[in-house]
Formats: sequence, C-alpha cells, structure tokens
Amino acid sequence: MRILLIGGSGFIGRRVVACLQQRGHHVIIFHRGQTGLLAEVDAERITGNRLEIDRHIESIVRARPDATIDFLPWNDTDTRRVVDALNGRTGRVVHLSSGDVYRAWGNFLHGTYGEPVPLDEQAPLRSDLYPYAGTRPGMEHYDKVLAETRDPREMEIRFEEDFADRKEYIEAYRHHHAYHGAHPFYVWYWCGLALRHLGRVIVVGAKKREVVERLGFEPASSLEEAWRMAGETLGGDYSITHLSIPPIFATRGQVSNIELDYSIFET
Repeated sequence: MRILLIGGSGFIGRRVVACLQQRGHHVIIFHRGQTGLLAEVDAERITGNRLEIDRHIESIVRARPDATIDFLPWNDTDTRRVVDALNGRTGRVVHLSSGDVYRAWGNFLHGTYGEPVPLDEQAPLRSDLYPYAGTRPGMEHYDKVLAETRDPREMEIRFEEDFADRKEYIEAYRHHHAYHGAHPFYVWYWCGLALRHLGRVIVVGAKKREVVERLGFEPASSLEEAWRMAGETLGGDYSITHLSIPPIFATRGQVSNIELDYSIFET
C-alpha cells in the first residue's frame, strides 16, 4: 500500500515509518521539514504545514495514497481540515489522538494514580479538559500554547478561538477586571512582529533560564556574557544600540531602520 503520514517525525511516527517499511509499504511523509529526525529515512516526502494542507492537494494527489495516518490532530478543527482536504483523495484516514485525553493522564498531572495500564481504546476519558485552568492563574498560555508552538499563525489557528470562548475567561473579563482570553495571543503577535527584525534575542539576568528558553530566547547571566555570546558570532566589529523601550513597543520602521543583529534585554 501507499501510505501518507502527516507528521511522523516524533516518538510514535518514526516507529510507525520503520514498521510500515519493514512490511513492504510505500511511505510518503508530509511534514514541515524542520526536524532532522527523519533525515536517515528513505521515503517520499511532501514539505508543508498541516495547517495549510489544502495548499498541497496537487502534491498529495500525485502521491496517490491508499491510506493516510494523521499524527497531529490537536482538535476538531485540525481533524476537519485534514478530512476536507483528503476527501476522495485517499481510501481511509486514521487520526491518532494523544494519550492526554485519558483520565489516567489527568490523574498523573495532579499526582494521583490508580488507573490500570497499559491503556486501551475503552479506557475512561478525563473530564478536566484544561488541567491548569484556575490553578495557575495567567499561566495557561505559557503551559499549554508555548509548549506546543511559538509560531503566531499556528497559535491563531489552533488556540485563539478556544481561549476567547472559554466561559471562565469570559466571566473573569466581564466581572473581575481580567484581560480578555485572547489577550495573551495578541501580545505574542506584537512580539512576533518585532522578532522578524531580530536575528537573536539574549535575555540577561532572568531568574529562570527555562522560562527564557520556552520563549525561544537565550539566557545570559551578565551583560559581559551577553556581549561575548553576540561577539562569538558577529566577531569584533559590531555596534551597541540602547533602546529605552523594548522592540515590541517600537514601530516597524523604528526597528527595521536600526537594523539590529541581536537584541539584548537586561531584566
């Protein structure tokens, strides 16, 4: 069979690729090409983002898949997007859901156990869809969204509507002086605009290095270390520009005219 894999570069996908090829199936991998984990795999490839799979229909039709396995259906919108794009173009689509849907995983997050393992298809599902909601105020965007992606477009498609329509966020916004549920997304979009004009961001003096890294930046313990990090790449011929405000508050013209190679923030 000719089998199209959407994703396939992660823990499960790589093993599925190996298993299918061992059984003599022809594998076609549709992925973004941003990971080197599949570099050694001899398989036909289609490079693209599953969020824009409809733009790659011609390539998929040429691949002639008999069946498709989707490794990344995050929600019903993701699933429908793939189904609509592949309708009539493949014999069957298998969507692999995450183990995160099961009650055992929710119990694990809260430090309680007792569920039978290994899980099967009939294992009870967890009703707590958002385990961080209400327990870590203001942290769900950090814990849920940034753990998955820092791409503004992907955030918008996958998460923004869900956060905007969440009942507890609407209640907090209307009656408890909270920001709107979509507010963190727009703050990140503003950052994304500025980051397009920066080659690298170094944060000095952050209390938690893991937070800096989650944001996609690089931590430095001192300004001297930051200068050294920048100098290792730029060499000795570079200039320093001090902005009185972070780039996210500057206009597109202000940032692009400075032509920054690096941005160093001191916290």
